[in-house]
Amino acid sequence: MICIFFCICSFAGSVYAALALSVISVIIWLVRSQKFAVIFPFLIFAIFVWILYTHYNELILFSRNTNGGYDFLDKTNSANMRFGYIRDFLPKIITSPFGLDEEIFQPLGFIVRSAARSGYIGGILATMVLVKLYAIIGLAITKGQLSYLQKFGLLIVYGALIAGFIYLDNCFIQIYGFTLLVLIYQRVQKLSITK
Repeated sequence: MICIFFCICSFAGSVYAALALSVISVIIWLVRSQKFAVIFPFLIFAIFVWILYTHYNELILFSRNTNGGYDFLDKTNSANMRFGYIRDFLPKIITSPFGLDEEIFQPLGFIVRSAARSGYIGGILATMVLVKLYAIIGLAITKGQLSYLQKFGLLIVYGALIAGFIYLDNCFIQIYGFTLLVLIYQRVQKLSITK
């Protein structure tokens, strides 16, 4: 709870996006389906890509906090850079089965960056990693006999993983980020088995 409070006090837009995705993920708790827990992030990603290409201006304006002047809470410039970069790179990645050789300066999302760097095979392997993570978290949330606080924590992790999948891969592509993914997987697997 202290870590979550500290993240909220950072006023980072990505923290609020991850928390919003965590709140939306409560639907998994209600549906109680492990398969839905795996499919849900891909549905969110499909909606995100659709919005990128059909309602981009509305998406950017959604990140605006004030109507005039510079405000550090206004995330319009950051959102425009990140989302515009993803929108511009997706067609290149789709047409490059062996990956791109150009430099990547902005986060693209875990699977999209994996496909950009390693081609279709990299995208498939990254998808397999996330499917495994979503499945084990979905199992713990829907079937496990965990306390409400533990399920709340898992929903926070689940929402953060969705944000990483959609547009925040820079934390997961580093060795410490990938190590964190492995540690999360091992801990959730242990919770699912022991409870």
